[in-house]
Amino acid sequence: MLDPDEKKDIDGRRARSERSKESLVKAILALIRENDRMPQIDEIAKRAGVSRRSVFRHFQDMESLHLAAIDVQQGEVLRRYTPAPSAEGSLSQRIKKLVNHRKGVYEFIAPMRKIAEAMRASSKVLDNNIKEGRLMFRAHVEMMFSKELSNKSKPEVLLHAIEAATSWKTWNELRQEQNCSVKLASQVMELTLTKLLEK
Repeated sequence: MLDPDEKKDIDGRRARSERSKESLVKAILALIRENDRMPQIDEIAKRAGVSRRSVFRHFQDMESLHLAAIDVQQGEVLRRYTPAPSAEGSLSQRIKKLVNHRKGVYEFIAPMRKIAEAMRASSKVLDNNIKEGRLMFRAHVEMMFSKELSNKSKPEVLLHAIEAATSWKTWNELRQEQNCSVKLASQVMELTLTKLLEK
């Protein structure tokens, strides 16, 4: 059995280790948001205030660090954007609420999501995380527009169309490839949904 001093020493080391891990995760997220690219190990270690060797004492490999950073970001998204908009209100009101919600989420996750998309082919865990997020957003669409979907002859086709129109890939296409401002991208998404959903 450990004496009080030994236990205190072990607890202190564990606390320092957890602080270092947290610093590394914060460092990679900050660098990605600042530079819109995946930072090098030396950059991460320097920002976190630890040695390069320390990175791999706390994380098995870079993928483990990436996944830890994504978990932290997902938690922040849930904190900022939960609960999702309700199904109350007119069609135009619901469309605006959905677009505002997606705009907020997509703009917040943009730097990390671009890197995650590039990495997902080589990471089953990351690929599953992205798919789970898509299914969650799909369920949200079904809840918000259940009335309109039930009145259509081919609700599944419409659901896929709405999902595509409000997806991360569509938002990124508007913002990056078409160089739309946040306001213009939101207007495009609102117009698309209106045309799909109105009678």
